[in-house]
Amino acid sequence: MRIKITMQKKDFTLPIAYKHAIQGTIYHMFPKTKEGEFFHDEGYRIENKVFKMFTFSDLKGKYSIVDRKIIFDEYTTLYIASLNEEFIRYIYDYLCRNSMLFINHQEVKVVSVDIEDLRPFLGIQKKTIITLSPVTAYKTENRYTTYYKPSDDESENLVLENIKKKAEAYGYPLEALHFHIINVDYEKKQLIKFKNTLYEAYRIRMSVEADYDTLSIIYNTGLSSKGSCGFGMIEVADEKDNLFV
Repeated sequence: MRIKITMQKKDFTLPIAYKHAIQGTIYHMFPKTKEGEFFHDEGYRIENKVFKMFTFSDLKGKYSIVDRKIIFDEYTTLYIASLNEEFIRYIYDYLCRNSMLFINHQEVKVVSVDIEDLRPFLGIQKKTIITLSPVTAYKTENRYTTYYKPSDDESENLVLENIKKKAEAYGYPLEALHFHIINVDYEKKQLIKFKNTLYEAYRIRMSVEADYDTLSIIYNTGLSSKGSCGFGMIEVADEKDNLFV
């Protein structure tokens, strides 16, 4: 499940690397309770990995780049998704009580809030997916990180491994796992900074084969790694008109 937030602020100015600021705003919406602290501090653990089970999009809206800052004209849209519906309920409740959000020390007006979800389907189907935030896939061995393009064969293996671990950590009833990249129609490399780390990531449009449960995990937690840092959020192009990468 995901929430779509439309916001308004004239000349809304952020650093180019604004993902950490958005993540901080999301965490701020949770109550200072045991449940809220779970989403912020604990997450879902398996082996030595922790999954927060959420992801968020880049900000969408008209903008310009000036002096290494991004300036949005007035209206922006943010998508936040989670496999846990309670996560979305906390955010929705906060937005119902508050007409403003604080992002990077700025007050931004909440114009509208909408709830969306992946449309159910039966069997294994071909879908076209588009990133709403760039996807990053990598391996780290002996402190050396190797990044993979979505069109690399290893990228599909990393996505499958990521889905399996998320499903196991969450206790998601995933009896069968099916995800296959048919073709990468578009991929554009970007270097994205989060905190003090620079990640190689890609904006993509690609055709895949998937069953509903597998695609639902990707839809709600991100494609591959670093979903809770704002990487890998996808939309199913078959369900939306005029999507852009």
